[in-house]
Formats: sequence, structure tokens, C-alpha cells
Amino acid sequence: MEQKFVTSPEGYRSRYTDWETMEFFSMVMRGLVAMDILREMRACGRDAYPHWPGHGPHKGGREEEEASRAEREGGRRMVIDGGGSRGRPTHLRADVLTGIMSSGAVPVIAPIICGEENEPLNVDGDRLAAFIASRMRADALVLLTNVPGVVLDGQVLNKIDRSNYDAVLQRVGNGMDKKLMAAREAVEGGVPDWL
Repeated sequence: MEQKFVTSPEGYRSRYTDWETMEFFSMVMRGLVAMDILREMRACGRDAYPHWPGHGPHKGGREEEEASRAEREGGRRMVIDGGGSRGRPTHLRADVLTGIMSSGAVPVIAPIICGEENEPLNVDGDRLAAFIASRMRADALVLLTNVPGVVLDGQVLNKIDRSNYDAVLQRVGNGMDKKLMAAREAVEGGVPDWL
């Protein structure tokens, strides 16, 4: 499947998820990926419990955009594509997650939520984690990556504080920008720390 990307008016690039891709993504996340994670968790001696649309603890709404068009704004080309099956979480059944965790199990949550009409919607996994951490009043949000950390000018940043957050966000690459947005959303949602 060919990946398509859209760029928000703010300049952030995201994968576009059409209905065909969402169906494929949902099957893979609920099947192969979930089972691999469960198998690995259990091999490490931890019980794990999967969640997906229909019985998961999170719901949300579709990210609506204007009809397909391209424009120039602030010297950047912006592509805004309507439709698709991307969303943003709005509700969380914290009691469901609390029940699973109090039993000693680790919830394994795919980055898929149920929309207003119970349709599956793709969400950014880091931003979903931030939303869940905020609603669960977590002590910290830990974001994983395959790079050494936030890198600017060839140097890994040891700390990002509020005073330089926006400047750093504008200079990092695609992928890391979503992690930084997730970190800010978690902190603004009451999570005291993020890694």
C-alpha cells in the first residue's frame, strides 16, 4: 500500500489514512502486532490485555479538514485533504484501564479509536499515549523512539523547557515533532514529567 501524507496549516506532516488503509491497519494492529506484543510481554512474565475499537476504553472524533486543496501560507506549501479516517481522542474509560492494571495486567492499546458513529479512526500513538496519561493522572509519560533523542545541530538535547519548546518543535523532523506535541499535551493535561 502506498503511503499518503498531508500537511496541516501549522506545517506538521501526518500520514493520511483512507478507509481501505484503515481497514488494513486495523486488521494488522488487532492481529499480528497485538499478538506479538502480548507474546513478548508474557515471555517477560507480565500479563497483558489488548484493546481495540468496539470494546476499548477510548473514543474520539474525526479530524475534519476542508476539501482537498493546496495553498501557500507563510512560505510553506500546505496540503489539506478532507475525509479519511483520522481522529483525535476525546473520551477515556479510565475505570476500564484501572481495572485491568489493578489485576496486574498491562493494557496493550492500539492507536485506533471509535469515532462518533463507532467507526475505527487512526490516531497518532504518541498523542494517544499522552491523552491516556493525562486522563489516568500518570506520574510520567515515556515515549519510545529508535533514535538517541531530540537532536538539533547534531547534538542530543538533554532537556527542553517551556522557554525553548516552540523553537525546538519548529526545527525537529517529522515523527519527533509528534512526540514533542504529545509531551506538551501530557504536561498541559497534568502529567508532571515526560521522557
